[in-house]
Amino acid sequence: MRCVAWWAALLLVATALVGARGDRVLPALALAPEPLPDDRFALVPVEFGGVAGDVEGAVGLRGELPCQSHSSNSKTCEELNGSGSFNTTCVISSSSSLDGDLCVYGEGNMEIRPHVKIICPFRGCYLTFNVSGSIKIGEHVEVIAGSVSLDAANVSLDQHSTINTTALAGEPPPQTSGTPHSLEGAGGGHGGRGASCKVSNDTNWGGDVYAWSTLAWPWSYGSMGGSMSADHQYGGYGGGRIMLRANDSLSVDGQVLAEGGVGSLKGGGGSGGSIIIHAFKLYGNGTISAAGGNGWGGGGGGRISLDCYSIQQDLEITVHGAIAPDHCTSSVPPGRLHRSLSMLLLPPLPPCGTVVFVILLLRRTIDALQREFAMKDLGELHHFLGMEALTWRTSSVSASQHQYMLDILERAGMSECKPCSTPVDTNPKFSAVSGAPVEDASAFCSLAGALQYLLTFTRPDISYSVQQICLHMHDPRVPHLAALKRILRYVRGTRHLGLHLRPSSQCDLVA
Repeated sequence: MRCVAWWAALLLVATALVGARGDRVLPALALAPEPLPDDRFALVPVEFGGVAGDVEGAVGLRGELPCQSHSSNSKTCEELNGSGSFNTTCVISSSSSLDGDLCVYGEGNMEIRPHVKIICPFRGCYLTFNVSGSIKIGEHVEVIAGSVSLDAANVSLDQHSTINTTALAGEPPPQTSGTPHSLEGAGGGHGGRGASCKVSNDTNWGGDVYAWSTLAWPWSYGSMGGSMSADHQYGGYGGGRIMLRANDSLSVDGQVLAEGGVGSLKGGGGSGGSIIIHAFKLYGNGTISAAGGNGWGGGGGGRISLDCYSIQQDLEITVHGAIAPDHCTSSVPPGRLHRSLSMLLLPPLPPCGTVVFVILLLRRTIDALQREFAMKDLGELHHFLGMEALTWRTSSVSASQHQYMLDILERAGMSECKPCSTPVDTNPKFSAVSGAPVEDASAFCSLAGALQYLLTFTRPDISYSVQQICLHMHDPRVPHLAALKRILRYVRGTRHLGLHLRPSSQCDLVA
């Protein structure tokens, strides 16, 4: 069976799908949740980075956390019972119990030795580690807080290690009804609705779903389960938030948990929280879960976003609602798992459109192809259909056919020809009958066809001149050959040119 490069299939399908009308996606500004008054670590919209010339002030699809500079640091390596520095290598070998938020920013590496615990046991407490190098979480390590963020070039969680925000949620977004108000012990809602086990309940549902606008970049806390008492809260608390970002690889052999808290016979389970996984490659044999908590009425599942180039090995990823108890006839809906391969597509577009749902459709298309053909991952794309070095930058794409242009010049025997600054002489008009026929008409047609292929992808600047010589391919004459050679001389002088595509806030077609 033929071996098909899956990225080749993706690129071909993307050509057809990106132009098609998909589901309407909310503007990028809506993808950053509205910060709560006391939420110091809410995501905020960020501007595009990228190369010079990109649109300034365009808002990205993702958010950033405030811990982005040395001045944000709240503790040193030594204050966390470690040795070294976050700007070199910090090795943490003893446990810490914190009484408030933690922000660590550095340009080095961080390692947490086996059996160490870093705990902030307060709802909504935040731990963020943002380093330029690598983060290594050893075996049996526990990192526990209401929100946990790890941001590095490489992140690894060894076996039996745990990042846990279960039942430590802060307040969910305002104006949401994820926590049931009726005294029936229903489950909390978030990515899925909570369950209600009250026999007389007409709707048979608990807390509502919320935060739909942040499906691709979820950052909301789960909600508390309902209680059967107005005087005491018997429901489980909602799940917290976890963000794991790695520019290269993310290895998860431990547990990443943002599950809802367990209720009781008088209270519903809390809903699952939010987990963001953003990495070039994700692999491991661990567990990633934002499941709902059990209770009298089960909590709904949370939200998980996987934004990766590839996912390998056997990760268990769960976002289901709580298991319904025997006394409860209503099922508990699952939460939402958002998968994307955005690193293979164009960078995030401005508010006039996004590729979030196109990515999902492409993923399904690739999965269908994999069921029919033997497909192989050939790694990063370097050459495709004569195009070389498709350079995927922060917010732009560059494509060139430099080698293809050199091959055309060599075929025509013009590798060392004198370049010219324009592809066509605008003074004379072509005639279909003037001049003698060329000696080798097939060579003329071959070169003209090669130029057509060149302009189709990366050189629209020669479209008019190539179209003029192609009008005479049935009977090429010496003046037509001279015009073709002029185009080749122009190509030699501009062989460094290609296409540079970048996002724009201008949604109108401009000539």
